[in-house]
Amino acid sequence: MKLLAIDPSSKAVGYAIFDRSAVIKYGVLKSPKKDYWDRIVVTAEQMLHVASITAADVIVVEVSSLGVAQKLAGRGRGLAHYGEAVGAICGWLVAWGYRINRVPSSVWTRSYRCPGNTRKQASKKERQQLMEIEHKYKPKGDSGADAADAIALGAWWLREERSKA
Repeated sequence: MKLLAIDPSSKAVGYAIFDRSAVIKYGVLKSPKKDYWDRIVVTAEQMLHVASITAADVIVVEVSSLGVAQKLAGRGRGLAHYGEAVGAICGWLVAWGYRINRVPSSVWTRSYRCPGNTRKQASKKERQQLMEIEHKYKPKGDSGADAADAIALGAWWLREERSKA
């Protein structure tokens, strides 16, 4: 089974491709465009290209939860731009016939007991696992660890699917 995990935002989109449980490719997509909507359109197009060459059986996309709203509080239109980015990426994928599984960030990060991006509640072992993922899978220019988050999301999804079987 091939899995494509996506961690979207309005500035960068992290992605990870798994073949069974192995990460075979990962990266971060960014647009040089200054206007936020132009940036969203370009990264959505890039994500559609990644999805088309991946031939994924499953696509998992992180969606907003309270943690994202709290993280962006007081920063103008940040949450609205984030929502538009997630909507554009999901909408384009669905329009092209892909079936996506939306996972709230608060659900998958709960396995690390890390609401939003805070690592304070995670155990030492869990923090170490996340730090290893972020260190190992951090392409150049990925200051927000978006690729690492996509890998962690994909690993969570695969673990959840195995536990159902």
